Amino acid sequence: MRMPKYSVVVLRDGVVYKEVENVPLYKVIRLILEYRADILAVDNLNEIVESPRDIAKLSKLIPPWCRVVEVAGVEQRLVEVARKFNIESPHLTPLQAARVCAYAALNGIGREVKLYVDRTYVVVSKGRTPIQGGSSSERFKRSIRACVLRVVKEVKETLEKNGLDYDLLVKKSRGGLEKGLFVVYASLERVREVISPLRSRNVKITVKPVLTSIPVTEESSSRLVILGVDPGTTIGIAVLDFTGKPLLVASGKVPDREQVVGEVLRFGKPVIIAVDTSKPPEFAKKLASKLGAILYTPEYDLTVEEKQKLSSEYSVLYTIDIPDSHARDALAGAIKAYRSFKPLIEEVESKTRGLRSVVREKIIVEVLRGKSLVEVLDEYFMRELSRDFKLRQKTPLIVKSNERVKEDLDKLHSRIVELESIVKKLEEELKIRDKLIEELQIELKTVKKRDLSEECERRVQNLLLEIESLRKMLRDRENTLNSILQHVVSLEEAINRLIKGDLIGAVKASSLKNTTCTSKPVYLDDLKFLSNELLECIKREKSVLLIPPGVQIDWKVVKVPVVEVSPVLDFKDYVLVASNSLSNVKELWRTIEEFEAKERRRRIMEMIEEYKKSRIK
Repeated sequence: MRMPKYSVVVLRDGVVYKEVENVPLYKVIRLILEYRADILAVDNLNEIVESPRDIAKLSKLIPPWCRVVEVAGVEQRLVEVARKFNIESPHLTPLQAARVCAYAALNGIGREVKLYVDRTYVVVSKGRTPIQGGSSSERFKRSIRACVLRVVKEVKETLEKNGLDYDLLVKKSRGGLEKGLFVVYASLERVREVISPLRSRNVKITVKPVLTSIPVTEESSSRLVILGVDPGTTIGIAVLDFTGKPLLVASGKVPDREQVVGEVLRFGKPVIIAVDTSKPPEFAKKLASKLGAILYTPEYDLTVEEKQKLSSEYSVLYTIDIPDSHARDALAGAIKAYRSFKPLIEEVESKTRGLRSVVREKIIVEVLRGKSLVEVLDEYFMRELSRDFKLRQKTPLIVKSNERVKEDLDKLHSRIVELESIVKKLEEELKIRDKLIEELQIELKTVKKRDLSEECERRVQNLLLEIESLRKMLRDRENTLNSILQHVVSLEEAINRLIKGDLIGAVKASSLKNTTCTSKPVYLDDLKFLSNELLECIKREKSVLLIPPGVQIDWKVVKVPVVEVSPVLDFKDYVLVASNSLSNVKELWRTIEEFEAKERRRRIMEMIEEYKKSRIK
């Protein structure tokens, strides 16, 4: 696919500074960075993006200080904009079109486009669908819906605990919820810090970014409107002007506040948010708070019959299409709000009839916010008279020919203020850089005066010492590594011999407590641990006492087998010894038993002899 090319015109201080033709989009972005452009003006946003993914990519590449302005868009052709600059041509060349876009954006023509708004969808849904039929089918369904409801509550608590703004749209069902959709007003990375995707047997949590299919635009509009909303997984919206005329009646799947605001701002600024229930949903409350609008609720929940009647009347009167029940409910709420405020609107109309400059909708809003109509009119007349008086004092002999002159003067004044601010900022930066240059010059003079050869020699010696230290550290690490490798090899060999039966494990006497007894051979690693309790344990378990080479212990004294061994491997509480060194333990026990039997017989004979002697006496 061939990469599209663009013509670029760079304005500086209202004058053409650079013109380039046939450049790809990536070079356009580089020019924005190179000239630090404040505005990227395009005829239509679709010329540089084709899909929501392209919008997301572009938003990451364009620097944050650069605003994107759509000059013509779908509402007017670029040739119509060109006529405002005295360019009469049915077909503009690419360079002419780029020049018109640049001058139009400079003069405030067009609308700013938000490429993206940080939003993330967190969807809590069923992890499985129960098989139809069977006596337990309904019970399984209720169990899964209850799990979805529980997880939705947990996600809600987590978002609130972490201070994340969200809207919750749910699809209710018997026994719980079928689905819950959280529209979280934060980036995907921030949401995934607190909510992780999940897939279990009953519940599934999906976390995904929102890719806006239509860019959200900000556009100044003097028209004030009434917005009716019906939140849900499918949301209905209806926009009425202050004459009750419907400007928009629509519905959409899983939208969010940003999408609703972006759609409604095309028709005007909402100052009244209306719903069809006496208790407003959280979505409506948050939407009213975001827009700074008044929240209207009827005295009672509107019935289906009443909503059907209101929407049918409007459908016939204005020949509008009402797509579904959600749009119908939103329209009914907006109509109810309009009719509730209609007496006030008519009163304002009658008392301000003939006043050409007054914006009646603003007066109505002020009254709705709690002021009396008399108070609002007094403030308005006082403000207008004060403005006219000040204007006559400053320019008593000047008569403005038309509104265009005033607009030009306001723009020039704004431009002067902006340039003065830039100059002031540049002067401050210049002072900082002058100070930095002065400090560097002082440092340079100091360096020149110093004997660099001595300094270099000192640094060389320090580096040599550091190298020698690192070499010694490296040698120590190598010795340690070799020791560890040898130990590993010894362990591997010992494990193999232990598995084959060539080695056997013995418990160190130092690891045994007075109350601990073991059936394993006991290795006397220190004579101070030889105790009667230890000997009794060895006798009871028919075990053996192992001693290191050079230690002398008479088995006749301790009355247990004593075997001298050299440990093959020493652990913390154990040693490994050759199993063949314990081959004659049973023979030693027999010898000890025979020795003890002889000792008993000897003692008995001595006792008999003593008894005989005592009898003779």
